[in-house]
Amino acid sequence: MGGRLFPGVHHHSRFEVEEGEGRYSLRMSGSDQEIEVIGRRTDSIPASSVFEDLAQASRFFERGSLGYSATPAGDRHDGLELRTDGWSVEALDVESVSSSYFSNRDRFPDGSVEFDCGLLMEGIPHEWPARDPICCSSTNGLA
Repeated sequence: MGGRLFPGVHHHSRFEVEEGEGRYSLRMSGSDQEIEVIGRRTDSIPASSVFEDLAQASRFFERGSLGYSATPAGDRHDGLELRTDGWSVEALDVESVSSSYFSNRDRFPDGSVEFDCGLLMEGIPHEWPARDPICCSSTNGLA
């Protein structure tokens, strides 16, 4: 339903999720990307994080719950918002993380991107409303 009912360009993906005793394993594989995260619920984010604490990380992502995706024509970005009925995140001690997108050295040269911390949201009523698209011109940037 991507682009018709649900804004953006979407592809079929396979999700494998295992959870139990506070431990989580997620693997997503699609036609062009693969992501894997393994971690355990914990009380705090790593000391190496750019965020001071879990509360600051939570506020950052809550305020950034609106995103835009490019469309194939390149003249429009579709908007999508995560709206929750009670925002709540927990820290996830990430034991292993990999992403074919971020490991692409043509897109991200060595040292240009680094994993920060894991956050977990579960059991929260939510919806994904569409937002007005942003239109672009190929000659002068954002319209």
